[in-house]
Amino acid sequence: MSEENYLIGRNPVQEALKADRTINKAWVLDRKSGAGRDSRLKEIADQLQEAGVIVNYASRQTLDRLADGQNHQGVVIQVAAQDYVDARSYLAELQEQGRQPFVLILDELQDGHNLGACLRVADCCDIDLVVIPERRSASLDQFVAKTSAGAIEYVPVARENNLTRLVLDLQEHGYWVYGADGEADKTHYEADFKGKLVLIIGNEGKGISQKLREHCDFLIKIPMYGKVNSLNASVACGIIAAETARQRHQD
Repeated sequence: MSEENYLIGRNPVQEALKADRTINKAWVLDRKSGAGRDSRLKEIADQLQEAGVIVNYASRQTLDRLADGQNHQGVVIQVAAQDYVDARSYLAELQEQGRQPFVLILDELQDGHNLGACLRVADCCDIDLVVIPERRSASLDQFVAKTSAGAIEYVPVARENNLTRLVLDLQEHGYWVYGADGEADKTHYEADFKGKLVLIIGNEGKGISQKLREHCDFLIKIPMYGKVNSLNASVACGIIAAETARQRHQD
């Protein structure tokens, strides 16, 4: 692939190494800038060299420029752009293996930090596939990679031109579709999350689009006991996904 991305910071770099991601170039803070006294940074540089990556020792100014203002923690790597999977093919493979897939659809999340945090939730809660729309959505870039704390290396992500069409296709194949909605009558504690499952989390401002909302089998809400009647999208995703994981892993 000709397109390339940068991964910035220690956790994303170490997870890329663990996942055997192809790393094209690496920049590590040079000794003059204090890297010689940082044992963890030296360990990362050694791991990169053992993986056959050419390590360029660079000044803090060079790393600041490569990281475009992000906290690089002394290391930046250049990798091939993250691949997306084909949703239908991937889910068909899982079903052939006897898996009852759990799909998370993120409907037009705009904030890359929210997307990265949702990927961390997906990894933690055993979500099989994350789906995002091709347009009007954050995509897999270096900001998302850093926020995901390495989860981007392990969670398959698909991009779909038409989320409604995907939802209808999945319903035809026996998936139950739940949408998170603060105005719903039923809480997520009352839902049955076992079997083939789709969970839809809406946009930070407007929530789930009307078309998708109309095709949800169930709408669910998180019970609120405080004075602020809203949650960040990734926080809501984490609360609901934790309950789905609890139910799906019960003996």
